[in-house]
Amino acid sequence: MPSRNALKRTQLLRPLYQEEMLTDGGIELWTGGDLNEWDITEYGSSVIEDETGDVHGGSHSAKFTIDASGSAVYIKQSISYIANSWYNLTFWVKGSTTKRIRVLDEDIAAGGLSEIFNLTTDWKYYNYIFKANANSDIIQFMRFTSLDKSWYFFIDDISLTRKP
Repeated sequence: MPSRNALKRTQLLRPLYQEEMLTDGGIELWTGGDLNEWDITEYGSSVIEDETGDVHGGSHSAKFTIDASGSAVYIKQSISYIANSWYNLTFWVKGSTTKRIRVLDEDIAAGGLSEIFNLTTDWKYYNYIFKANANSDIIQFMRFTSLDKSWYFFIDDISLTRKP
């Protein structure tokens, strides 16, 4: 049996957050222009494309191009959240202009995470902590409003972990 001091040291060394919950948060796995591990939804002529020239880390990022009508476009992954647990979301994003994006953890009508992030024209790091609810089941990145037309943004190096 470990000594009491050994148990205290072990407790102090536990990580703040657990293992990564996303598959391909680095946005590196593309096949034929499709992002392998993320669901992509595109409306109108808005598209999400594999970007290899403007990346934060690795060799790829996702480029979201918003059309002249401001049509929606987003990527998402299903997540097995634990209701009332705390999560840490980090990501890098860069806009063609200073517009905004939205991040969701479920249908916004059910009162979950619906956070808005302001973009800059340089790569910017975001670190956001949120509490999941009983309806939380995805992580989704999208443009904020259809009023923002004819622009693009890049996203890269996304991480989602649960606080123990």
